[in-house]
Amino acid sequence: IGVAVLVDRTAGRVDFGVPFFACLTLELPSYDPAECPLCAQQVALTVT
Repeated sequence: IGVAVLVDRTAGRVDFGVPFFACLTLELPSYDPAECPLCAQQVALTVT
């Protein structure tokens, strides 16, 4: 048994207690809404 994902956004800092495999590992920031720079600038996120 193991865990497989397409993208690991934790940069390898996750431990499921079983082997963990990712196609791509990235370190991306995650923000609380109160600390989000785009939220502070009132930038709307849109999907086209």
